Amino acid sequence: MPKDNSSIKKADIIAVLTMALTNNVDVIKTENLYEFDGKTGYSLGQGQ
Repeated sequence: MPKDNSSIKKADIIAVLTMALTNNVDVIKTENLYEFDGKTGYSLGQGQ
């Protein structure tokens, strides 16, 4: 999640995954976190 509360574009996710591939970092799974009507559409982790 961005620290400055801005939105992340799908191209940003692809760029991060490309950097991981370039640096031999295996990506097992990704999760996109969505909001619906300004409310989180996912469960927060413990302590969040």
